[in-house]
Amino acid sequence: MTRQSDTLLTRLVTLLGRLAPDVGSYPSPIPGLALFRREKTREACACLYRPGIVMVCQGAKQMMIDGKTFRYDSSHMLAVALDLPASSQIIEATLETPCLGLSLDLERSMLIETASQLPPLHHEKTASSSVATGEVTPPFLEALLRLLSLVDEPVLLPVLAPLIKKELYCRLLMQDVAPVLWQIASTGSASASIRNAIDWLKENYAQPLRIAHLAERVHMSPSSLHHHFRRLTGRSPLHYQKWLRLSEARRLMINENLDAAAASYQVGYESPSHFSRDYKASFGLPPKQDTGKLHRHP
Repeated sequence: MTRQSDTLLTRLVTLLGRLAPDVGSYPSPIPGLALFRREKTREACACLYRPGIVMVCQGAKQMMIDGKTFRYDSSHMLAVALDLPASSQIIEATLETPCLGLSLDLERSMLIETASQLPPLHHEKTASSSVATGEVTPPFLEALLRLLSLVDEPVLLPVLAPLIKKELYCRLLMQDVAPVLWQIASTGSASASIRNAIDWLKENYAQPLRIAHLAERVHMSPSSLHHHFRRLTGRSPLHYQKWLRLSEARRLMINENLDAAAASYQVGYESPSHFSRDYKASFGLPPKQDTGKLHRHP
């Protein structure tokens, strides 16, 4: 870490501490940018990572997927190319030195436009995963600070935020996380087909899944779909659909006060007992105990 990086991080931590004064997650007026603050370590919990980057300016987190662990902190950002069910864990945070950071969703149209203006690179064909960590550089930090600082300049924000975002995209596409981010911009590739499959599953998670039908929709053979889906997401299509169903059922029970049986039917399960077994396997507790715990400790 250079002196310049230290200075930029100090300014980012100060700004984040002001914009995220209490424990929790905070949306921002900048589209796609969200902030978070945590003041203690915690056990890993299931979550969905969206295509984008996550930057921890103070403290540390880690993502676990398909038996692999990706640690990210003030020196290394996390980059994700697809909607990925995974586990997230806070591993460095205290009341005095909270874990402070932000996530930036990446807009595919802007990423494609930016990529088209860069010289041809080999990165586009070398990615073997949809997740990577990459070095945080001073130019990236400087642009990130300028973007976040626009929160205090609401008049200029609509004009300058897209320009700074494009600069960030450009820098990301020239850095070591580029192979992962090229997957978001790619068309006519296995990554693009899997992205289309995920989009279909997200819209139709409650419907019965026929692998042959899904493979036909995304112009792949069933075996190719299964191979590339597993390679890029760490799950089979059926397992991915199950995770979507369970996550939506969890949301319905917590936010809309549905009981487990009603939630299970609404997301496509035919048997509440089957739903309860799958729920406990994914979240560690039966539905009633898990949602009760979350209600007590949001």
